[in-house]
Amino acid sequence: MSTFPRYHLVEINDQPWLPDWIRERVQECLTLLWTLNLAPLQEHSPASLVAGTLAQVLGVRCRDYTFVDFCAGAGGPTPFIEKEFKRGAKGLAAKFVLTDIEPHLSAWRGHSSSSPHILYIATPVDATEPPSSTTLANMACHSSGKVDHDSLQRQKTFRLFFLALHHLDQAIAQKVLRNALSSPDCAGIGIFELQGRTLGEISMVCMLGPVLWVVAPWYFWRDPLMLFLVYILPVVPFIVVVDGIVSCLRTRTAEEILGLIEESGASCEGWEFKHGSRTHNKLVGEMHWFIALRS
Repeated sequence: MSTFPRYHLVEINDQPWLPDWIRERVQECLTLLWTLNLAPLQEHSPASLVAGTLAQVLGVRCRDYTFVDFCAGAGGPTPFIEKEFKRGAKGLAAKFVLTDIEPHLSAWRGHSSSSPHILYIATPVDATEPPSSTTLANMACHSSGKVDHDSLQRQKTFRLFFLALHHLDQAIAQKVLRNALSSPDCAGIGIFELQGRTLGEISMVCMLGPVLWVVAPWYFWRDPLMLFLVYILPVVPFIVVVDGIVSCLRTRTAEEILGLIEESGASCEGWEFKHGSRTHNKLVGEMHWFIALRS
């Protein structure tokens, strides 16, 4: 249930005038927030909840998919999910491909070096009209330089959108969903958001600034510029909080996503839609998920 109507306002980190060295550090903070587990407020990190939800909804079908993360930013929860799949369910190891319209290669190479199952596309990928799964497989890179392109080509594609759909206006979001539902090589779609249009969730976002002030020395001590932008000239916490509030007001409910699909003109024949929420913060934090599966 949403307290406020949806407003598609402007986020600072989306603006072309923002320097890349600030944008990338904001993305790194968002990736960190996916994986933080702040006891006693959180029993599990948001990324762990995503991994559990995917494993529960997809089951052993996880082995049939290559998961393509659109709008991956600095990596988001994807590297953590890959580890959770391997650790939590024997035989569910799956490959993940990081993509974005503005590739964050320095972060992706680091994630890729930690696992043979994390790949990336080094060139921009437009989620409204991405390359076919075969083309993506051929474009996939790994920090080691070794990629089994033939194996990737045999896998079905599952498209992931983490903290992403709310960035897209109605027309672009419809194009993204229409392309996914109409592409024969797309077997599923997963949309995950950590915020919603309620007063409680907006209040939670306002606490992200203080959270970053507390945890930054432990996670970013090797990056003096990040520490400068957190403590001396607190641009990063400011953007995280302001954009977080805007994100809350932009976030769509499951019913609104279904409305987008209907308005897009895409055929839903052969598709099954599931959605729900899971608590990631005992006070007010909810992870909202929407999954479409081709039967």
